[in-house]
Amino acid sequence: MDSYKPYSNTLTPVEQERLKKMYDVAEGEDKKILERVLRKYGAYKLEL
Repeated sequence: MDSYKPYSNTLTPVEQERLKKMYDVAEGEDKKILERVLRKYGAYKLEL
């Protein structure tokens, strides 16, 4: 089953880093949305 990629819906390290930087400066609803994305698709032990 070569097409099976269990981690295809996770963020790459670069994507995660950029979104974390955006999260750090975001406010209000934008910050909440970025947090949800990072928690859902980011590394398991990512600290926000």
